[in-house]
Amino acid sequence: MKKIVLILCLVFGFCFGDEALNLEIVTAQDLDLNKQVSILNEAILNDDYEKAKIMLDKNPNLVNISSKVNSNVYETMFLNENSIVLMANFLYQYDNFENLNNKLKERLIYKAIPEAYSLPSETISLLNKIKNSNFNFRIFNDNFSIKNSNYNVLKSAYFLGNIDIFSFFMDNGVILNEQNRFLLFLYVDILECIDNNFLENQNLDKVKDIVKTSKYNNCKNKYLKYLKIILKYQDVNDIIFDCNFLIDFAYKINDYEILNLLEVKHVR
Repeated sequence: MKKIVLILCLVFGFCFGDEALNLEIVTAQDLDLNKQVSILNEAILNDDYEKAKIMLDKNPNLVNISSKVNSNVYETMFLNENSIVLMANFLYQYDNFENLNNKLKERLIYKAIPEAYSLPSETISLLNKIKNSNFNFRIFNDNFSIKNSNYNVLKSAYFLGNIDIFSFFMDNGVILNEQNRFLLFLYVDILECIDNNFLENQNLDKVKDIVKTSKYNNCKNKYLKYLKIILKYQDVNDIIFDCNFLIDFAYKINDYEILNLLEVKHVR
């Protein structure tokens, strides 16, 4: 009996010993990863792109690691407004996006759009790198893809005045829908192509004369080209819910180009 007890004790002792050893190894690995994450966070905050690039090239998954001790790289970049810009600028030159998590890619896209004002070609390059990492841009068809956000990438690209980025999103599956609306803003911009005094005084005859001028048409076409891009990817019936203001305006001033684009009969 004593021999049986002794054998059982030895067996269980070795088992527990192995588990303790494994636990120690895992803990050591965690500590090493935590240390690396801390170093990477510090490099990002100190604008040390070269150091960050070396670390991410060696272990791209560092960006996804979080612990109770350290903020992960995701939090470092996006809780600190300054480091958002730093990391976005860095990632324009970064090539390995395969191991970055999708939520991080999503945030990078949000932050890249405003940067396009001063870095248009770099922004397109960044978007293409993210595209090539198998990111699904259709996630932006739900403008609540980020919690507590109503961010609209089409509207943002429109406000930026960058038709290349606008086209990029549509070409990659982002569409105008009940969540993603912005044609009201396009209508307001076209409205501003006309002197407000004429509209306020309901001087429609004068407005109809203005509509015929090249000055108005050049101004209008700057905005209307966005609608033309939308209509390359979507049927008029799919976006008509966002066109009421624009249609009423076009009827009012006899702008047949807008009515023709939206396939609306000229006489109600």
